[in-house]
Amino acid sequence: MLSFKSILFVLSAIFHTIYAVEVAPNSPCSQSCIDFPNGNISDTAASHTTEKDVVCNDWEYTGENSTTVGQKFKACNNCEQYSPAIDSSGGENDLYWFLFNLKSTVVWCVFGVYGSTTSSQPTRAYNACNSACQPIAPALLDKLQVTNQDLQYNYCNASNNAFNSGVDACAKCLSTVSNVQMIGNFISALKTACVQRPALGKTLSLGANIFSLPGTSTSSTTILSSVSTSVATSVSTSIPSSTVTPETTPSSASTLPLISPPERIQTGTIAGIVTGAVSGIILVTLVVVLCCRRRKSNEEPIRDYDEVSEKTVSIQEMIGDYEQGKQVTAVMPKYELDGRGPYRQTVLVRHELS
Repeated sequence: MLSFKSILFVLSAIFHTIYAVEVAPNSPCSQSCIDFPNGNISDTAASHTTEKDVVCNDWEYTGENSTTVGQKFKACNNCEQYSPAIDSSGGENDLYWFLFNLKSTVVWCVFGVYGSTTSSQPTRAYNACNSACQPIAPALLDKLQVTNQDLQYNYCNASNNAFNSGVDACAKCLSTVSNVQMIGNFISALKTACVQRPALGKTLSLGANIFSLPGTSTSSTTILSSVSTSVATSVSTSIPSSTVTPETTPSSASTLPLISPPERIQTGTIAGIVTGAVSGIILVTLVVVLCCRRRKSNEEPIRDYDEVSEKTVSIQEMIGDYEQGKQVTAVMPKYELDGRGPYRQTVLVRHELS
């Protein structure tokens, strides 16, 4: 006989108008995941994930054009990524549903299937990377729809270790295709889970947010890459439930290799360059103005003679005065100094009537 939750699951697939994402009962993430914000967070049937609850394009998760489905999926899994919550009655935990939600998105967007449903419209991820990711399909689909906490890491070794063998090629393909790079992050997070295998009540140490994109400037957000296939051990610490929120960021960095975002000039760098250029132009302008004023000042003679009458005359005028019998006293040319150099030469004469 079908359980009550199974019946709701079937009905929701037929008359699906409310979006939800799987979460453990009584989880601090429940309000971001369950069907109705004011629903019963203790009810295991209050949340479920179907193909209509996932989106396949980066822009649907974030940005001004993001969709309601994408926003809900992001908010829920952003919280579950760092939540150690466990349902004491049924044993469900947020990490289990976090991995389930990621696997469900990958199989729908990359392989075009979800349970018995087949997509009629191939996605960008399907067209670009279905061939590269096909080797990991059997592992991800193996017992995907079976709700059993003991199967949390089943996909890691299912189908003769198919996931570990093909995950790197799949993640690499998705990371190079625009608008589906977040799905590449999902696959890398699934790989990290296979390596770390946190115990019940522990969390993954990703050191990054799965919804980040290349070029993100914040230091706490780094794009995940394909994880090293070598065995590694990483102990995750439990986060108190009261501190888990949809936008929480882990404080510890992952010990696994991460791919660096493509190098590009950030907005802050561009602003710094522009500010420096403008400052340089202003400085040069001030120097030019000061030099011009100094030059003009240097052209004005300083006269320190206390003469009855003085004027600048030419040699011809001096000779004319002399021929008319006037007494002419010539003052020798003199340079006035003020520490900056000589002023212009000035000839001074005293006229005395004969």
